[in-house]
Amino acid sequence: MPRKRRSLRLDLQQLEARDNPSSIAGNVFRDASGNGLTTDDTAHSGVVVYLDTNNNKVRDTGEQSKTTAADGSYQFTGLAAGTYRVREVVPSNFVRTNPTLADNYTVNLTATGSTGNHFANYEKPPSGALQNIRYTIVRANGTTTQVTNLRGNTKEGDLVTVNFTVKPTLGKNVVASFMTYTAPESYFNANTASQQKVYDLVTGSYAPGVTYNLTVRVPNCNYQIDLVTGLAIDKLGPANSNIFYSPQSRLLSADNQGSNVCIANPSTISGYKFNDLNVNGEWDADEKGLANWGIYIDTNGNGALDSGERSAVTDASGFYKINNLPGGTYKMREVMKTSWVQSLGGGDVSISSGATITGVNFGNYQTSVIGNRVWFDTDRNGVQDVGESGAAGVTVKLLGGSTSETVLATTTTNAQGIYACTGLAKGTYKVQFTALDGYNFTTANVGNDNSDSDADATGLTGPIVLADNVTDLSNDAGLVLNAAPPLTGSIGNFVWLDDGDGIQESDESGLADIRVDLYLPDGTYVTSQTTDADGHYSFDGLAPGQYQIQVFASGYLFTKSNIGEDTNDSDVDSDGLTELVTVVGGQANNDVDAGLLRLASLSGRVVINGSDTGIATTLYLSGVDQDGNAISFGVDEGGNTITEIAVTSENGDFTFGNLVAGTYSIREDQPANFIDGDDFAGTTNGLSPNGVSDGFDAINGIVVAWGDIGVDYRFTETQDGGPTT
Repeated sequence: MPRKRRSLRLDLQQLEARDNPSSIAGNVFRDASGNGLTTDDTAHSGVVVYLDTNNNKVRDTGEQSKTTAADGSYQFTGLAAGTYRVREVVPSNFVRTNPTLADNYTVNLTATGSTGNHFANYEKPPSGALQNIRYTIVRANGTTTQVTNLRGNTKEGDLVTVNFTVKPTLGKNVVASFMTYTAPESYFNANTASQQKVYDLVTGSYAPGVTYNLTVRVPNCNYQIDLVTGLAIDKLGPANSNIFYSPQSRLLSADNQGSNVCIANPSTISGYKFNDLNVNGEWDADEKGLANWGIYIDTNGNGALDSGERSAVTDASGFYKINNLPGGTYKMREVMKTSWVQSLGGGDVSISSGATITGVNFGNYQTSVIGNRVWFDTDRNGVQDVGESGAAGVTVKLLGGSTSETVLATTTTNAQGIYACTGLAKGTYKVQFTALDGYNFTTANVGNDNSDSDADATGLTGPIVLADNVTDLSNDAGLVLNAAPPLTGSIGNFVWLDDGDGIQESDESGLADIRVDLYLPDGTYVTSQTTDADGHYSFDGLAPGQYQIQVFASGYLFTKSNIGEDTNDSDVDSDGLTELVTVVGGQANNDVDAGLLRLASLSGRVVINGSDTGIATTLYLSGVDQDGNAISFGVDEGGNTITEIAVTSENGDFTFGNLVAGTYSIREDQPANFIDGDDFAGTTNGLSPNGVSDGFDAINGIVVAWGDIGVDYRFTETQDGGPTT
């Protein structure tokens, strides 16, 4: 029987492999985010890699294979020089993300071997990983639509947001992408990848149980919109043209739409829409972009967005772009919104074919309104009361400019006395009213700003500061018939230094330079005075009505209030505030007084016996007030009343300040290495000693009146082993 002839080529490869063995090696990785081989990927063990001898993309019997180790590595050894195709068996529910340009490595093997033949695979999320998917479409004309399916609902230039929640029980993040890209064919065809160019893309890793919003722009020509669970964009095709990994889980692939064919060598115009807060027509650092504004090319020049005109919607940063333009000159416009005024933008933009022009920006500011009513104040109380009618035909001028004196607009009140100045930019204004013949202006600012009169005797209001988009309808004017001026009244009288009993006495003097403020009942500040050399004050020329007085006296406490006659007691509470005081026209109320209490202090020194050398130690103060109650020095962190305070005599000196009237004890903490010496009561206000030593490091019975200054309280100590006299 003749012998079967062996393949000469096989014999030569085996001989060469025996004599010149070489190898092919690499690793297989789990692609963590579906973006190809990156540093965040981990080893993928148990994956079969094989040498596809017949290049049929199937692992056949007899073809060499390796299973990746725990670290994801594999290696074919003992190989002869030659050409090999290295492929992997992609694990179930995975998609290969590396290599990207082919599904294998073609290795021209030499004696040096080949390494770095790495594979990466991305695990596709399970079905239902993204839940509650819905979409919001914003159009350039300002309309907003919410849908659960984009098919047939989007248009060129739209801004589209997908809202979804990651399945709470998923147990790991989901990588997802939302994107638009130009699709010049009438249908999606993966084989025309070179023509399908990514236009806008947002992608990331999203956590279970969290709701997300992803927003993309729609191109201005035929397009595709995809929502996929997977991140990477395949680098297939020439520069600037991309398609997505075809095996990824595509949750949405909206049909190609658009009335404009994607042209070759297109041009793009882009820019930002911003809030021009200072109305200077420039985009300043503190001014933010405006979202959801329509920008369009006004092809027919009619100042309106018409069907078929190219448009775009600004995103969250205010950015827009209009693509797929042939070279030419375009009229750029924006779709205006109510109460907004344009300060920058609009006009012709010329662009050459294939060019990109940026910075075609639009600035806008919101306008505001000033109003409201002129009325006949028949009872002359400065307040719009029920039954008081509006004054028709009153001339109203709006003043503004750098000094708020330039007349910007003039109007008249209607039959109800109402006026309005509209379309106002952010800034400072005044309103000038002209009184009707035979009338003057009523008293201004006597009550609530929405119901009183704001015009002074000449009909001029104070400054009115407007922010963006403000409607200020509180600028009114009351008219009164010419007549004798209404009677006014006054409030006064006396601020004095009290001895603690709350009653003015003949030997108690007034206090000068004490601030006294006048307020309306609603807390509106009216004016302020300071007391004269004798402690007196007076607010004169006050319109009839109610007022409130507040006294401010740093370093003092307020004495007891309202314990005697109004003519000689104190009328302010512990905050220096009176009750409401009524002013009657033609009368003076000179009974509004305030008694102040000056705080006391006690000071002294701890020294070595027989010298003036100070000793550092701690001293404690406690006492009872004039009613025999323990004096409180505040509360601790637990809310407990503090009845004893301590100071440290670093150089022997000590002072207890801000003391109320009462009887006190000073106790010394016996310093170490000293023997107790004699203790001596000090003097109060230069008078005889005040207090008694108990012979055990304490001086008791120190009687302190309001404002007393006690000094020379002395504690002596003998150094242990030192002199005793």
